[in-house]
Amino acid sequence: MKWEAEYKHPKGMRFEIELDELAGYYLYAYDKTGFNFFDDLQDTLEWTQKAALREFGVPLDAWHRVE
Repeated sequence: MKWEAEYKHPKGMRFEIELDELAGYYLYAYDKTGFNFFDDLQDTLEWTQKAALREFGVPLDAWHRVE
C-alpha cells in the first residue's frame, strides 16, 4: 500500500508513505528534482504521518491512499 501527501511544501518537496509488510511504514521525501533525500521507518501509519509532520510540517489530513 502507498500514500501520498496533498501538500504544497514551500521548497517543492513531495512525500510518500509505503507499507513494507515485513518491516513497517517507510516515509520518503523527495526534493523538487525528484531526488529521494530522506527515508524513515516507523511501526504504524499514524507514527509515520506524525514523523512527516514533525520533520517537514506535512499536515496529518494531507495523506491519501493511492494503492
